[in-house]
Amino acid sequence: MPEVENRAMTATYAHVTAVRLDLGRNIDMWSSALTVFALIILICDLTKALTIQLILIASILIGSTQKYLALRVAFDAQIFAKWAKYWSKSGEASVESTMAAFDQATGVNGQTAKSGHTRDIFSRIQGAGKLALRQSVAFAIQIILWLGAAIVATLT
Repeated sequence: MPEVENRAMTATYAHVTAVRLDLGRNIDMWSSALTVFALIILICDLTKALTIQLILIASILIGSTQKYLALRVAFDAQIFAKWAKYWSKSGEASVESTMAAFDQATGVNGQTAKSGHTRDIFSRIQGAGKLALRQSVAFAIQIILWLGAAIVATLT
């Protein structure tokens, strides 16, 4: 019985993590819009100010970084959602065996073999949270760059 309770609690943690990570889709949508808008401004040569052009190029680079992080966060969100669904079913495999199989399937098994341990669910949740935080920081930097471009545009 303790394994079932542990699995149910772990399924809840995985579900909450999946929902939290899924919020990154909104960040990605807005960041993508800013990136495309910056590309349009540069391609159509709508600004002649070199400073604004450089700021927009920086925004595109940060937007690309955000996109990479968004893809990784979206992948983690789907994995945690699948784990939550899988572990909430009774009679399924244990949490540890599921994560070990995942590591083997994704090629992480070689890394865990070198370190001598498999990461538990809580370290995975923490790692996914760090990715989501990096995605949010990249978006915040992109917004700051856009505000900087707007300030430069009003001053010139």
